[in-house]
Amino acid sequence: MNASSILGSLKKVVLTRQGAFLANLLYVPSLLFVPSLLFLVSACQTTSPEGGVPTNALSLVPTSSQTIQEPSATPSFAGQFLAARYAQQIQDNAAASSFFSNALRFGQADEVLLKYSFINHYQNGNLAEAIRLARDFERLNIDFGLAAEPAIAKAVQDEDWQALIALSEKIEVSDDFYLLAGGLRALAYIGLGEPETALGFLHELERFVEVSDSAQETVILLLGGYIFEYLENNEEAIRYFRQVLAKSQDEYIVLSAGAGLWRQGKSLQAENLWLTGLSADAAPLTLIAKMRANSSTASHAPQLNKIIAQFLFDTSWLSADSYHKNLTIARAHLAISISPDLDAAHMALAKWYLDANNISRAAMHLNKIDEDAPLSLQRRLLQLALAEETGKTADALASLKTELTPDNEVSGDQLATPIKIERSLLAHAGGDMWRRSGACIKALPFYQLALDYGLNSYRLYRSMGICFEQTEKHAQAEQALLTAIELNPNDAISLNYLGYWWADEGRHLKKAITLIKKAVRLQPRSGYYADSLGWVYYRQGAFDEAVEWLEKAIQLTPTDAIISEHLGDAYWQTGRLTEARFKWQHALDMGIEEARVPALQDKLANGL
Repeated sequence: MNASSILGSLKKVVLTRQGAFLANLLYVPSLLFVPSLLFLVSACQTTSPEGGVPTNALSLVPTSSQTIQEPSATPSFAGQFLAARYAQQIQDNAAASSFFSNALRFGQADEVLLKYSFINHYQNGNLAEAIRLARDFERLNIDFGLAAEPAIAKAVQDEDWQALIALSEKIEVSDDFYLLAGGLRALAYIGLGEPETALGFLHELERFVEVSDSAQETVILLLGGYIFEYLENNEEAIRYFRQVLAKSQDEYIVLSAGAGLWRQGKSLQAENLWLTGLSADAAPLTLIAKMRANSSTASHAPQLNKIIAQFLFDTSWLSADSYHKNLTIARAHLAISISPDLDAAHMALAKWYLDANNISRAAMHLNKIDEDAPLSLQRRLLQLALAEETGKTADALASLKTELTPDNEVSGDQLATPIKIERSLLAHAGGDMWRRSGACIKALPFYQLALDYGLNSYRLYRSMGICFEQTEKHAQAEQALLTAIELNPNDAISLNYLGYWWADEGRHLKKAITLIKKAVRLQPRSGYYADSLGWVYYRQGAFDEAVEWLEKAIQLTPTDAIISEHLGDAYWQTGRLTEARFKWQHALDMGIEEARVPALQDKLANGL
C-alpha cells in the first residue's frame, strides 16, 4: 500500500466516532506533547536509511518523494491533523504544511498545532504563511523564539535595523539562540552606522564561545571576517579568515574563508588553499582559472544583506548540534529571500529537492548558482546527476561531449591547468553515467577524454576496467584494474572486481584469493565481498571453506539471488543435496537474471 492509500484510510477512520476519539487522544498536549521546538522535532524521528543519524520533520535528507493526495472523504480537524502527522513521518513537508493549515481552519488554534504548522511552512520556504502564524503566537501570548525568524527577511529588505534588533530580542529565548540573536544585533548596528557598538557585540560573542566551548566558534569567526571586510579593515578581515582556517579544514570553511582571503588580495594563498586542501571535485577550478586571468566578476566584497543571509545559513550549516542543523533547509529558504545569490544555500536546497525527487525545484536552485562561484563545478556535477535521474542522460552527455572535445582553436595543451582538471572530472562523470546505464561502449570515449585532460585517478581506471571487461577487452580491463589497485591499494571495489572476475573464470586463483581477502578485510560487512571469497574457494575445490564464507555472505545480503545460487552449488558439493535444491529454488523465487534461469532449472532437475 502506498503513502496515498495509507493516508486515505487513516482519514476515513478518523471520520468515525472512534476515529475522532483516537485523533483527540493523539492531540492532548498535556499528555503527549511538550510545547517546545526540541520535542516537536524529535517527535517525528525515524531512522535514516543508512542507519545513522535519525531524520525528522526538519531533516536534511527527505525519505519520500511521493506527493500525498487529498482523499475524497469530507475533511475534518482530526483527519487533517492525522494526515499532517503522517506526512511529517514520511517527510513530505509540503503536504504536511497544507494539512496543518486545513486543520487550523477546522479546529481551535492550539499552541502545539500552531507550532507544527509554523515549522512546516518555514521548512518549505512559505515565509508569508509562517509570518502570519507568528502573529498568532503574539496574539495568543505564546513565547516561541523561532517564530521571529521569517520576519528577518522583511526587516533587512526594508533596512529597518531597529526592527531587526527587536526581532533578535524575541529570538533570544534561550542560550541555544544566543549566538544567532547576538550576531543579528551586531549586523543591525552595522546597518545603523554604529560599527563600534557592532564590534562590541561581536567580541562579546567571541568571549561567549570561548567560555562555553561552543561548537559554533567557526560561525563567529567567519562572521568577524565578513564584518571587518565590510568595514574595509582588511588586516582584521584577513586575521579572522586565517583564524577560522586554523580551527577547521571543513570543505565549506575552506571555500568560504579562501574566498574571503582572495577578495582581500591574497589570491595565491587562496588558490593554494583550494588546490591542496580540497578534493578535485570540490575545488573551485573555473574560479581559479579566472582569478589567474583576472576575468572573474565575483571579487567584490559582499553587501550587508548578503552577510546577514550568510550568517543565518552558517548558524545551521556549521552547527554541530542537531537542534540548529535540522533548521538548515528552513534557514536556506530564509537566506535566499534576503540574498538571492547565496550559492551555498541554493546548493543545499538543490540537493534537498533532488533527494526528494522534486526535479523542477532542484533545477531551479542549481540554475541560480553563478558560474564564477566556488561551487560551480559541484553545480555542474549535480546537474548531470539530475539529468540522469530524469532519464535525460543521452541529451546531457551529447552536449557535454561537444563542450569537452577540444577544437582547433582551444587545444588541450593550451588550457589552463584548473580548466583541464575540471574537464577531466566532467568527462569521468559523463563516462560513469553511460556505464551506469549499461552503455560501456559509449562510456569509454569519455574516459579517454578524462585521460587526455590529465586525470590520473584510481576511480577512473577502475571505471575503465569495468567497462573494458564488460566489452570483452580483457587485457585492457586487467591492466586498468591493476593500475587502479596500484594507485590505491585499499580500493576494495577494484580488489573484489578483479579477484571475482579471475575466480569466476578459474584464472589466477591464488592471486584472486589474495585480492578478495584484502577486500573482505577492508569491508567486513559486505555480503558481496564474502560471496566473492566463498566463490574463489569453490573454484579451488575447497568446498567446506566455500560453504563457510557463502553462508556468511547470505547472512549479510539475504536477498541476492546469485549468492543463493552459489551457496546451493557449495551445498551440493558437500553432500547437502536438499539444502542445495532449496537455495537454487530460492534464487529462482527472488528473480535471478533471465540468462541464468535455464541453468538453475537444470540444477534443480539433475543436480551438478
